[in-house]
Amino acid sequence: MKQNYLLPHRFKIIGFIMLVPFLLGSLYCLFFDGVDQLSCPSFAVASQGLGHVEWFTVYTGGGILDEISMIGLIISFMFICFSMEKNEDEMIKSVRMQSLVWSLVVSSLILIFGILFFYEFAFLYFTFIYVFLIYVIFIVKFHYELNRFRRNKDE
Repeated sequence: MKQNYLLPHRFKIIGFIMLVPFLLGSLYCLFFDGVDQLSCPSFAVASQGLGHVEWFTVYTGGGILDEISMIGLIISFMFICFSMEKNEDEMIKSVRMQSLVWSLVVSSLILIFGILFFYEFAFLYFTFIYVFLIYVIFIVKFHYELNRFRRNKDE
């Protein structure tokens, strides 16, 4: 029994459309933090104050634009990464699997580098970007290998 866990091809197009506003929102939050005007109280499992941690509380200290942007960005990357190609066959599945493994190895090496050489708030910025790096590396590697395969196939 073969199971296909990939989404239909149309989700790739939806993912690219969603990517633009959520990427802009995430970059805005990354570089212009503190200007978020979408304030809304939200439930927090843990919230750290000065010298203490509050558990299961309502957090009122900031906006929700960063949460909306990051969740939207993750969903759009998932749509792009896990959507079938128009003509999905066994070779494309093999390229997809190899690209996924390669991107996990490379992103793990980048994470080790970041743990060793980034500290304090620089590490916080690094982890913010790293969350999406696995997806970006996979997308670039998969499409590079797919184009290379198609080019060799035509020759």
